Amino acid sequence: AYAGALPKADANANAQKLWSDGNDDDTYSLGVEIAQPLWRSGAIGAAIRYAKLYAVSTDFSIREQVQSTVYRVVQKYMTVLLDQHLVQVYEDANAVSERLLKTTRNRREQGTVSDYEVLRAGVEVANTKAALINANNALQSDIVSLFREMGVSQGSKVEFSGELAYSPEAYDLDSTSLKALRERPDIARAQAALFMAEENIKIANSSYGPKADAFASGDYSNRRSDDWNDEWIIGARATLSLFDGFERRGKVMAAVSKRDQAAEALRDIEDLAHVEVVDALLKLKHAEELYISQMKNLDLSKEALRILETGSSFGKNTQVEVLDARAALTQAMGTYYNAVYSHGLARLGIRRATGTLSPEDPMEELVVMPEPEQAVDP
Repeated sequence: AYAGALPKADANANAQKLWSDGNDDDTYSLGVEIAQPLWRSGAIGAAIRYAKLYAVSTDFSIREQVQSTVYRVVQKYMTVLLDQHLVQVYEDANAVSERLLKTTRNRREQGTVSDYEVLRAGVEVANTKAALINANNALQSDIVSLFREMGVSQGSKVEFSGELAYSPEAYDLDSTSLKALRERPDIARAQAALFMAEENIKIANSSYGPKADAFASGDYSNRRSDDWNDEWIIGARATLSLFDGFERRGKVMAAVSKRDQAAEALRDIEDLAHVEVVDALLKLKHAEELYISQMKNLDLSKEALRILETGSSFGKNTQVEVLDARAALTQAMGTYYNAVYSHGLARLGIRRATGTLSPEDPMEELVVMPEPEQAVDP
C-alpha cells in the first residue's frame, strides 16, 4: 500500500528506422523518468489504512484459530481424564465382583445360597469385565486423538496429571454477552472487514478526482542532425478523467455492495455470539443440575449398598440384592464422573463463547483440580 505514495523510476530505450523520399534515417534514444505522486484524491491514504486493517484482521484470524486449538486440546484432555476415572471405577467394580463371585461359590458349597445367585454373580463379573475393556479402549483411543490434536508423536510417554472436579461458577447473561462482543476475535475480524469496506469505497470514489504528479525526465538521443544530445525536463502534471464508460460508477456500486454485505455479516456474527453465549449458559445450568442430582444419587447408592451388605451378613438380604446394589453404585459413579465432565465442558464452552481462551491460561484453571472434600471414594 505504501508503494502508491513512493516515487516511481522508469528507464526506456528506443530504436527506429525512417524511410522518406528514398532516404532512410536511423534514430536511437535512451531515457529515464522519475515521478512522485502528489495527489490521488485520498486513494493513497485509504489504501494504507485498508492494508493496516487487513493486517489486524489477519491477526484476529490467527487468534481465532489459536482459541479453537486450545479448546479442542483441553476438551480432549478432559476426555482422557474422564476415561481414567471410568477405568478406575470399572477396575474396582471388577475386583469387587470377582471377590463376590468367590464368596458366593463358597456359600453355595455350604448350602446357604442358590445356584441362581452363583450365576448372577458370574454375570456381574462378565459385565464389569466388558465395561472395563470398553473403558480401556476408549482411553487409548482418546489419547491417540489428543496426541494428534497436539501434534506430538504417538509414541510419546505422558503422565496425565489432575482430576476432573466440580467448580461452580455464576454468570449474568447481559454482562457475559457484552464480554463476548468485546473479546471475540471473529467479531473483531468482522468489524475490521467493515472498516476495510469503508476504505474501499473511498478508493473507488477517488477515481472521480484529479491526480497530480511531480516528475523529472532525461533523454539522450540522436534525433537532431544525427548528433547525440541530452535533454532534461522537470515539471508537474495533473489529470482528470472525464468519462470512462461508467467503469468508475460500477466500481463504486460494487464497493458499496461489499460494505453492506460486511455490515450484515457483522450483525450476523454478533447475533451468533449472543446465541452461543445463551446456549453455553444453558448448558452450564443443566450441567450443574445434573451434577447435584448425581451427587444425591451417588450418596443414595452408597447407602443402599451399605444397608444390603449389612442385611446380607445377618441373612436378611440375598446375595443377588447385594450384586444389584453394587451394579447400581458402579453405574452411579460412572454417571457422576460424566456429570463432572459435562460441567467442565460447559465452563470451557463459556470461555470459548466469550472469546477469552488463551494458550497462556494455566491448565489448572481450565481443568479444575479437586478439593480434598470433593474426592470420591470408589
